[in-house]
Amino acid sequence: MAVVVSSIVGYLLLIAVTLSINDIAAVLSAKDAGGNDVPAVIAILGNALGERAGSVFSWLAAIAMWFCGLSAVTWSSRVIWAFARDEGMPLSHLWKHVSHKYSTPVYTIWLCVIAAFLAAVYSGAYAVVTSISTIGLYISYIIPVALLVMARNRGQHLERGPWHLGNYSFFINVIAIVWVIFLCVVLSIPDNQRTGKTLLAVTLLLGLWYGLHERKRFAGPAWAAAETNKR
Repeated sequence: MAVVVSSIVGYLLLIAVTLSINDIAAVLSAKDAGGNDVPAVIAILGNALGERAGSVFSWLAAIAMWFCGLSAVTWSSRVIWAFARDEGMPLSHLWKHVSHKYSTPVYTIWLCVIAAFLAAVYSGAYAVVTSISTIGLYISYIIPVALLVMARNRGQHLERGPWHLGNYSFFINVIAIVWVIFLCVVLSIPDNQRTGKTLLAVTLLLGLWYGLHERKRFAGPAWAAAETNKR
C-alpha cells in the first residue's frame, strides 16, 4: 500500500513540477548570485512560487534527499557487508568487520559515504551517478522477474506464494521487463549519453573482472556452499 501511495504522489509531484516550467531555456541556464549553475528543480520552484516560498520548498526537498541519502548509505553498506561476509569482495576482511561499540559495519558505511562524496565533488558527475543508481535499482528489481519468466518458459514448476496474480502474472511480468528496458534507455540518454557510456564501461569492467578473477575465486554465498557440500 505504501508503494502505491508513494508512486501516485510521486507522479503527481512530477506532473506539477513539469507543468510549472514557464521557460525551459531559462530553467536550464539558471545561475545563483555566485554564477554557479542552479539545479533545474530549484529553478522551477523559484520561478513558480517566488524566491521566498521557492527557497522553503527547496529546503524541504533537500531535507527529503538527505533522509533518502541516509537510507541509501544504510542499505548499500549492508549489501557490501553481506558480500564481504561470504568473501565476495576485495578486502573482505575489512568490510565485514562489525564495530563492537555500534554493532554496525563501520568501514563499509564510511566506504559508501566517501564514494558518494567523491562522486559529488565533480558537479558534472551528479546527473550521471544519479541516473546510473536509478538504472541499477531498476535492474536489480527486474532480475528476479526475468529469471521467473525464463524458468516458466523452460517448464520448471515454481511454487507460488500466498499472494499472486494468477493467469495475469506472465503478462504483467513481461510488461514490467519491457518497461524497465525502456527506462534504462531513456535514463542513458541525458548529458550527451554520458550516463549510457559510463554504465557500459562499468558493466564491461565488472564483467571482465568477474570472468577473469571472481568466477574462479568466489564460490557463492556461504549457505549455498554448505548445501552443496551436504549433497
